[in-house]
Amino acid sequence: MLPWAVIPARLGSHRLPRKVLADLAGKPMLVWVAEAAASVGRFGRVLVAVEDPELREALAPYGLDVVVTGPARDGTSRVAAVAPGDRAVVNLQADQPLVSAELLHAIVDGLEDGVVTLSAPWIGDPADPARVKVLPGPDFTRSWVPGARMHVGIYGFGPGWVHRCAAAPESPRARGQSLEQLSWLDAGITVSVVEVDRGTPSVDTPADLSAVRMLLALPTPPALPNGRGAGCDSPALPGADQQRHPRPSDG
Repeated sequence: MLPWAVIPARLGSHRLPRKVLADLAGKPMLVWVAEAAASVGRFGRVLVAVEDPELREALAPYGLDVVVTGPARDGTSRVAAVAPGDRAVVNLQADQPLVSAELLHAIVDGLEDGVVTLSAPWIGDPADPARVKVLPGPDFTRSWVPGARMHVGIYGFGPGWVHRCAAAPESPRARGQSLEQLSWLDAGITVSVVEVDRGTPSVDTPADLSAVRMLLALPTPPALPNGRGAGCDSPALPGADQQRHPRPSDG
């Protein structure tokens, strides 16, 4: 069975409220993510899981498959609320409108009976705490550590694994850094990391939003849903150079 792609979304954001509805070349940011996922042919269903009916109504003109979940502790809990237990699920980020086909193929190809995510070479300011770093192990942090890679933020879960992660109690490390994946690691759930050669920009601030708008205004816009793709720093994204670092499942 093909995995589902689920995009959890809410209107609240500390640094950029209502960012998932921010206009990008005539469409809300979230719609770009959903259309990119639908275009690659790797998902049996592309589902948007939203917090409240207001967001569902705002997305209604775009014909997306939207389900209202109500409040959730975090994005993974929102995905778990709509994910079937017998199917793999990919959690996509609603604030990554330029996600490329290469990244989507990489996460689906990395799916197995466990949890997988992506990392890329570092681009931008490594001291920025908004940019999550991946360390060998793996481990995750907001602090800069030499040799760290950039966390792309897309997750793949084998059947049932998103529910295990959502059920993990919030650990002190996760609470301290606001990184839900630390709760999984601290609960004994292991994560595999697929290395790709380019990531994709996340929109966390008004400056990020302006940068993405500038990219879309280029004569050949990057990362269109047809999969031509782009990374954070270039209007052309070559095929992902995947190097899998498997971690044992916790069973």
